[in-house]
Amino acid sequence: TDERTDERTDECTNDRTHKGSNGDCSQLQCGAPAGTIQNTNVVCMYPVIGNALLFVHSVIVELFFPLALLCEWLMTQLMNGSARTSRAGMGVGRFQRCFVALCICAILAAAELEGYHSITVSGMCSQRNGLNGVFEPMGLTASGKPWYKKANGAATLYWDINCYGGYDYSEYNYWIFDGQEPSVIATSNLDGDTSCGNLGYIVSTSVLPPSGTNTWYIDCGGSFTNVEVTITECVATSSPSDDGSDGHFYCVNGGTAVGTIGSCTCTNCDTGFIGVSCEKSFSQIIVSGMCSDKVDYDGTYSPVALTASGKPWYKNENGNALYFDPSCRGDGTSENRWIFDNNEPSVTAVSDLDLDEECSYAGRITSTNNLPPTGTNTWRVYCDGSWTDNSVTITEITPAPTPAPTPSQTPLPTPLPKPAPTSEPTTAPTQAPTSAPTSAPKSAPTPAPTPAPTPAPT
Repeated sequence: TDERTDERTDECTNDRTHKGSNGDCSQLQCGAPAGTIQNTNVVCMYPVIGNALLFVHSVIVELFFPLALLCEWLMTQLMNGSARTSRAGMGVGRFQRCFVALCICAILAAAELEGYHSITVSGMCSQRNGLNGVFEPMGLTASGKPWYKKANGAATLYWDINCYGGYDYSEYNYWIFDGQEPSVIATSNLDGDTSCGNLGYIVSTSVLPPSGTNTWYIDCGGSFTNVEVTITECVATSSPSDDGSDGHFYCVNGGTAVGTIGSCTCTNCDTGFIGVSCEKSFSQIIVSGMCSDKVDYDGTYSPVALTASGKPWYKNENGNALYFDPSCRGDGTSENRWIFDNNEPSVTAVSDLDLDEECSYAGRITSTNNLPPTGTNTWRVYCDGSWTDNSVTITEITPAPTPAPTPSQTPLPTPLPKPAPTSEPTTAPTQAPTSAPTSAPKSAPTPAPTPAPTPAPT
């Protein structure tokens, strides 16, 4: 069988080349380099099946290059099996082996992307709004890092050690937003333009695109601008049972789900909401009455988050903090206090929340309240180099209630419509204006009535 040719199909199965009109085996139809699927018998024997295999193979090569060589070897071995079968049986057997090989490649390709997840991009400038949205992992580049493509779009995101390539041996280490797919074979200049043309980038050597909110350099309307872009594997939901284990995380009241799958958090809550999922509501407060050198501690304080005690901490417009600390030294010797400080508190420490191992702050009051004591109270405040008693007032800002309903029903509409219009139009105006008034009044009436008429006609 190794020597056999088929005159009906003009095939040479021994070297998988097409037999030309002169009876010789030529490279006209299947002359691709040895070891590739294009050079196998099945492509010449069954063009439809062969073209389909070529397409699938090209996808595998493009998306999963580290495994493509193994796939090619498997296909070559399986399709060049030494089983001596009938002419009909040979074609079917090889097709079946091709199918098995492709299945194996598909499984390996899927395994290569195991652990990589879709990401959500937000915060782009208006000119690059098309870069906002969900990006799906497509494969690994030669660096071993994943590259992504936007769902229902052409935008891509990938890492390039040197986007100029060529003889420029510098390392730029960019994660890049681009409008074309990267090469999975090239080690630098992945888009092949040698000019570092892209839609935006950030310097990073991380294995994955930097998560959270970071400053990217984005091409916004022809000039590159610093833009705060958020990338996350997490998706905000309104279901309290979503814990982020699959990327879906309970995050409400304006919060943004950020982080990686299994480690999602909820940030940027609407004003007045805090908590792991922005689910807890706390009011803003107004502080007044601080001494003159602590006047920047007056102002409006907004709730930021809950500390380990379960109590909220606040920050005012000047960046100063108000929080509860059960022991400001951390050794259990100090009292429970609400504290004014210029340092933000830790949300994980159970005591000494400013982590200075001493009671250093701007002001305090002894209290175990869950919220800062409202009204006017005496606080110890460090003023002009000494501790003094200050009458500090804290007022809670309560949102205005919705308007009460009207005490009675509004009037019903009239049962009948207003009078219908006249059936005929009104009289048209005269074609010309009326005579002008006389220049002087007419003669005055006679002082006596005129004579009575005669009893008979004249």
